[in-house]
Amino acid sequence: MKHVPRIVPAIALLSLLAGTCDQVHYARLQDDSSADAPVFVIGSNPDYSGRTMVYAVSFTGTAWDSLGRADTTRSWHTFWEIHVDSAHKWFPLANLRYGALPFYFRTVTGPDSLRAGWVYTCAVRCYGLSPTVYFEVVRDRSGRRLVRELSREQLLSRVKRPG
Repeated sequence: MKHVPRIVPAIALLSLLAGTCDQVHYARLQDDSSADAPVFVIGSNPDYSGRTMVYAVSFTGTAWDSLGRADTTRSWHTFWEIHVDSAHKWFPLANLRYGALPFYFRTVTGPDSLRAGWVYTCAVRCYGLSPTVYFEVVRDRSGRRLVRELSREQLLSRVKRPG
């Protein structure tokens, strides 16, 4: 019976966290995004709708070698990281434009300019639940910068070096 009081607060804390943070997040790159300030749509439903409570977002990137594989001499670099202001635990976020600080967030690092020839991740965090969007900045034949989303499989095929 003495152990019950210790278990009850732990269960209450887990219930609070589960009720505050969505069980599943969905995120994607908005179709008409520019390479300088891509926009990401975030939601709790597969159609990217629904309220999502967030406490941090980070953008990391790595360069690729001439064969299109991850340059292992350079680790993933943080280009932009934002956190919810200390007065709040989480804040609802439906979309995010790279470099545009949402209300009630503060910048921790960056934003650095996104570069062609790099692949990036956008990770939205809420107690370990992280929808990750992989995207790259490329140049078309005319030299114009474009941004395109990558699937996880496309990213993994580039990261793994042939044995």
